[in-house]
Amino acid sequence: MPLLFVWDSVGSIGSWKSYTSKAGNNMFDAGALSVAFNNIINARIPGSRSQNSEYTNTFFVVNKIWLDSMNSVGGAASIENKGGKSFFYAMRLLLHVGGVAKAGTKRLKATFKGNDYQYGVVSKISIAKNQLPTPFNVTYAGTICCVHNGLCGEKELDAYKKTYIPEIMARMAEALGNEEIKAADTANVSFEEEDNFDE
Repeated sequence: MPLLFVWDSVGSIGSWKSYTSKAGNNMFDAGALSVAFNNIINARIPGSRSQNSEYTNTFFVVNKIWLDSMNSVGGAASIENKGGKSFFYAMRLLLHVGGVAKAGTKRLKATFKGNDYQYGVVSKISIAKNQLPTPFNVTYAGTICCVHNGLCGEKELDAYKKTYIPEIMARMAEALGNEEIKAADTANVSFEEEDNFDE
């Protein structure tokens, strides 16, 4: 079977050297990550698949970031990975989710019979690095929506709202005591977007 290894997230735990020195030095953490994972990312994961095998091993990593404003005086702060750049250089595909100066997200809310329901989040997303073979070596910058049953694009959001939200809101209203709900009532669901995108 294909295997997926997920680490959430790089930068959440400091290295032993950072812990014992009580300094929390990012260079210590970067060195520890490089020693521990470079061979796994660059050799063991790619080399774990036989040429005649249909199955693959994939290592998916969430990496926390920080903004370096000290080295970009007068310009926009640069995005840096917590724990150094070893994962940045080793990754075949790198997605940046969210904005830079702000979160780059907006919350999606539906209201029906006085009841509010946050049904999703829209986030900026871009491909910051792609070393996959053709035809998968695409570049993209846009948005992605996270809703109750998975992910979709903003173009599919209207269809999602028509298909799922009225039913969800009707069930919620019934659970809260509004027992007499007609099917036509669900057409009165109102939608709002709380915008938090940066320019």
